[in-house]
Amino acid sequence: MLFNSIEFLILSDSKTQDRLRRFFRLPLLGDGLYRALITRASIRYFLDKAFTGDTPEALVAYARATTRQPGASHAPFTFLSMKLFSADARINLYEPLPVPGLVIYDTDPNVGFDTLPTLLSRAPQWQAIRIAPSLGMPDWEQTRATVDELQTVWRDIGAN
Repeated sequence: MLFNSIEFLILSDSKTQDRLRRFFRLPLLGDGLYRALITRASIRYFLDKAFTGDTPEALVAYARATTRQPGASHAPFTFLSMKLFSADARINLYEPLPVPGLVIYDTDPNVGFDTLPTLLSRAPQWQAIRIAPSLGMPDWEQTRATVDELQTVWRDIGAN
């Protein structure tokens, strides 16, 4: 309960988010933290949480290559400062979308799907497809099943 209150405070307070982002961007702290985050071991550690089996080496290599692009450090520091999160994304972002939406999911260590049934009942333009087993990256873990489901959805959208 305390964590949820703190999380809400951080999500709803842009000044706190800005302070956190500036903190992570301090030259010595930020550079050291970024170097630690982009090691092969660190990348593999975080990606391993998103796979039921082995993390594909190609994904680790791709992630590692992206860390060397200009401005690449902005993404993790923006994430860590909570500026990539919305207090109620379902209500503020997803429900109002007037175009078809698709959630491909199973289980995920970082994302909860407890409000997915509410989204589907309030926003008929949305649909959900469960692809199991997967832990957050079904496009990598269950590529064939993901492609098959996407083709079905696109075919159905085109038929309407």
